[in-house]
Amino acid sequence: MTLTCENDNDVIVYTSEMSIFFARDIQYIVVAQCVWWLSLIIRLQEELVITIDNRKSRREKSYQASTQIYTKVSNIHPDGVP
Repeated sequence: MTLTCENDNDVIVYTSEMSIFFARDIQYIVVAQCVWWLSLIIRLQEELVITIDNRKSRREKSYQASTQIYTKVSNIHPDGVP
């Protein structure tokens, strides 16, 4: 996977985002909160919020697309009758 960053802030935001998602997944809420506070201190919280919102919207769109495909496939009659 290739990751292209235009500036140093992109690298920090990306690593912060991945750290927060990883910490939430394994339920290390204190770690996620510390990363969030650090982004606030170095004034990258707005960029982090935008990045997380974009990722969330992409995830929801892919989920909706997969459920639409599933419903189309599940509506097919098992005997091939339309």
